[in-house]
Amino acid sequence: MKSPRNAAFLRDERGSTLPVVAIMLVVLVGMAALAIDLGILYSARSEAQRAADAGAHAGAGVFLHAPGDEGMAREQARSYAQANPVRWEGLEVLDEDIDVILDSMKVRVRVHRSHERGNPVATFFGRVLGITAVDVGAVAAAQAWPSDGVNCVLPLIMPDRWSMRPYTPYEWPEAGDTFDPEEDHFYKPWGPDADQNPPPTGYGTPDRGWRIQITMYSPSDSPQPGFYYPIRLPGAQGGADFRSAIRDCWDPDAVYEQEMEVIKEPGNMIGPTRQGFQDLIDQDPDAVWNEELNCVTDRNGSECRSSPRIRPMLMFNPEDWPDIDQGAKPVTVQNFVGVFVESLEGQGDVWVRFVSYTGVNPSPEWTELSPLPRILRIVE
Repeated sequence: MKSPRNAAFLRDERGSTLPVVAIMLVVLVGMAALAIDLGILYSARSEAQRAADAGAHAGAGVFLHAPGDEGMAREQARSYAQANPVRWEGLEVLDEDIDVILDSMKVRVRVHRSHERGNPVATFFGRVLGITAVDVGAVAAAQAWPSDGVNCVLPLIMPDRWSMRPYTPYEWPEAGDTFDPEEDHFYKPWGPDADQNPPPTGYGTPDRGWRIQITMYSPSDSPQPGFYYPIRLPGAQGGADFRSAIRDCWDPDAVYEQEMEVIKEPGNMIGPTRQGFQDLIDQDPDAVWNEELNCVTDRNGSECRSSPRIRPMLMFNPEDWPDIDQGAKPVTVQNFVGVFVESLEGQGDVWVRFVSYTGVNPSPEWTELSPLPRILRIVE
């Protein structure tokens, strides 16, 4: 039989919550410690991804002005990735961490902070459980992707390239050849089926570095390679604006895409054209075309570079020529290229080189054959 004293003792619950509270505190402190370590590792992972993205983006960016320069792409990728520390510690990016894929203009970068590299990310509370450091890494790939749009265009439009015969291999027109559909001359614009047969005839990636003289059209002349029409850019009016639109980007927000219309300028604009191109050349007089590297460099330079003398130019379907020859007529854009303005001769004849150009809108699909403008994209 229980005594009253023992019964009172058994009913007394004072102090019974202390062990529960102690256990809960241990659990809460452990969860807080885990949250702190997870936050550290999440931050490290984000910083590693940022470093990989920067390296891949910079490496692929080389292809915009030096498509075949694997060495420069690799060094740019390494330099930009290593410029981004992870948890305040610099990275070491080795050759084996970088893939440069020239055919697809892609650069892949892997970054590591790991036990193998001798620089894992230290934990704060995890060491209580024997976890003193954790491996963290990231990978990213960027590509110079085909573009469907350009801005800052020269206020000129010229016929896209056609073939002198409607079957492959195509026969390309030369200076002085005129477009004549009655002679079976054939034009196929760029499109989603660019890699299919028959391939497009227009200027594209394989024409990089090609030198062409562009010159003002003569009234009633059939389209010839290099003949161009002046066009009216939105908001531009008169010779002074036309000259300015050649010298500088007229409106960076104006994007030109395939199948959109521009208005042909009925005047010849010979004087403003010559003055505008001279102004453009004067912005970067040391830029030259390097035949060996197939890119723009300084005089006696050994590295490809960009230049304000690289601008996009619009192309139209030569089959449209009879309908646009006279007056201020709408012209449909079918293609665009980047050009390096190499020299100015005579009363307005300009020598240019076809080059890559930074576009605005990405094409829906990757195609090895494509117009020259490209846009950088993170693809992995």
